[in-house]
Amino acid sequence: MAIDADGPAAGPGRLSGSELDPEDGEGQDETTYQFPNGGPSLSSEVVPYLVVPGGPPGSPRKFRDATGLNLGDIAMVVFGDKMAGAIVGDVGPSNKIGEGSIRLHELLHPPAPDPCIRRDANGFCQRIRNASVEQDVLFFVFPGSALADGIDQSNAEGRIRAEADRLFSALKAQ
Repeated sequence: MAIDADGPAAGPGRLSGSELDPEDGEGQDETTYQFPNGGPSLSSEVVPYLVVPGGPPGSPRKFRDATGLNLGDIAMVVFGDKMAGAIVGDVGPSNKIGEGSIRLHELLHPPAPDPCIRRDANGFCQRIRNASVEQDVLFFVFPGSALADGIDQSNAEGRIRAEADRLFSALKAQ
């Protein structure tokens, strides 16, 4: 699972995606998914999100069409003895699967590596690492599970985790 720093700054004094990931020029200040009711994009430092592959030019939904997944769907991500709820929050390259936000990496740390190379005195990420969890990350994504309303950056992590726990428990019960 690679680190995705896309999204707006998490608040005053915090950095946006293009500032957190400046070297390769891939950092973006927006995510494809935005909160319902015209809300902003997801902040990588605050919202645990994952990235699904886009498709080749002219067919950007190829992966999502084949799997039934949509932006906003809920997931449970498992690595070692850690579990974290996440939301499908961004679309990436067609040949890459398994990117996760800074916050998702932090929730799985340890055993996942710290996603930040440098943090400020408040613990905020100042620069992301070029580090990935190479194997053994499990993604359980629930098609059609998007939260329709009442979710924003201030409550996203709690709402996502509660829904991921509910859906994952129902899956285990089957």
